[in-house]
Amino acid sequence: MTNADDPTLAILFADIAQSTRLYEILGDEAAQNLIGLCLSRLTDVAKRHSGSVIKTIGDEVMCTFPEARSAVEAARSMHEALEERFPFGEGTGISPNLHVGVHLGPVIHQENDVYGDAVNVAARLVKLAKSRQILISRDVVEAIGSADQPSIRNLGCIPVRGKSKDLPIFEMIWEEYDMTIIADHALISPKTEVSMEIALGDLLLQIGASRPVIRLGRDEHCDLVLRGNHVSRSHAKIECVAGKFFLSDQSSNGTYVSFQGGESVYLRRDKVVLHGSGTISPGLKTAAGAAETIRFQEISEAGNTPSGR
Repeated sequence: MTNADDPTLAILFADIAQSTRLYEILGDEAAQNLIGLCLSRLTDVAKRHSGSVIKTIGDEVMCTFPEARSAVEAARSMHEALEERFPFGEGTGISPNLHVGVHLGPVIHQENDVYGDAVNVAARLVKLAKSRQILISRDVVEAIGSADQPSIRNLGCIPVRGKSKDLPIFEMIWEEYDMTIIADHALISPKTEVSMEIALGDLLLQIGASRPVIRLGRDEHCDLVLRGNHVSRSHAKIECVAGKFFLSDQSSNGTYVSFQGGESVYLRRDKVVLHGSGTISPGLKTAAGAAETIRFQEISEAGNTPSGR
């Protein structure tokens, strides 16, 4: 039981996703080395944000921070730290991602560890978080103030064992694209419903009202998995918003977009509206018709290709 004299801290749990599969694919030694490198990076991030690493348990790290803002900034930085390349896992179709949970509350210090209800809630949040997701409690949302409100999504309430009331949970958006695209909603007026075909070789994906997002990159979480050292794990994302299609680059090397008619655009941490037809070249500018070039084609509601805008 906590009391009024117990310090209030932000508790962060970060768990490496799919660690069991890492062992299956890489083997015990290589997987253990990769997880060790991940935990080392997470520890460094926590310390840079004034955090204290309480312990690591297998593929999970538990940290405390003096304030909520430091904790959520560390959570973002932890995800970003695992975006950098590792000397293991290349070409396996798998790379490390995180589940992160953050809560704020009083804790009990005992023998270099912390205990209490706040710790239990943070542990519950990390178990609920999906890969590449940061879940935070209402206490954290209220503590960080209004500056980060646009980057927070309310996910509703969940039951927690031992509590009489359900716990409100929120998602902290950390990927840059999710935040930039939101600003365009108020600027776009809906037009005739259209869809867009995204093709790579024999693979054909369709984006539209029923499937509004397609992710491109080396990581297996992507809808279109790409190979090559010039491609980032989460390289780019295409999203349908109010009848328009946005491609946003999230990579280190950028993305080249060529439209039918000759217009070309180079993006790096920026976005562009896709229209008509053309090609997308992640990381390197490739010749038209090359096997690794992605093709896009806008399709009207009736199934016809729009003639232009």
